[in-house]
Amino acid sequence: MRIPFLILIASLAVAGCTNGLLTTKDAEIIKRVEAEYPQYAARDGIEGRVVIEFTIGKDGIPKDVIIVEATPEGVFEASAIAAVNQWRYKPALELGRPAESPEAEAVFNFRLNQRFERKN
Repeated sequence: MRIPFLILIASLAVAGCTNGLLTTKDAEIIKRVEAEYPQYAARDGIEGRVVIEFTIGKDGIPKDVIIVEATPEGVFEASAIAAVNQWRYKPALELGRPAESPEAEAVFNFRLNQRFERKN
């Protein structure tokens, strides 16, 4: 009797994968807030770039936000961090359950003639 029972469990697992019950998906952004160009940087003609790494929590909220690169240092970091902290995600799924997404990255290119560009 054990063999048919195991076959039934295996069949249910496969069926779950095909109908979306046991899916694996990447996090999807649902709210993105643009970084503000600091007034003093615009006034003084300063341009730059900030690279941020963060984890997307199971709740879809960025956490563990760190600056990986900032050029020039001390100008655009606060603006980029403030923007990322307001972003919201539909969390990643692993086997149908919310999961953290480590090593997410955001790149902000602050340019006066284009206001600024962001690459994700």
